[in-house]
Amino acid sequence: MKIALDPFMHRHLTLEQLPSKVAELGYEWIELSPRADFLEWFKAPRVFPDRVKSFKKALSDANVGIATLLPMYRWASNDEAERQAA
Repeated sequence: MKIALDPFMHRHLTLEQLPSKVAELGYEWIELSPRADFLEWFKAPRVFPDRVKSFKKALSDANVGIATLLPMYRWASNDEAERQAA
């Protein structure tokens, strides 16, 4: 079983600073929830190869892994246009 930290309460930190904070708090796993600079609520991801590379390095340096990724899109909306856009 993996016990992961959802670092939402530390969203003031950059994406690259999160893994060290997670490790500092005693966790080995992170649950990556929506954040404006990566996977914003109900919007397309802002994930680019350089950003992924720097985040992966920060994870590796802190010895922290991603347990879950929580995207929030309107896949289950009762509005057909929203579902299609998601």
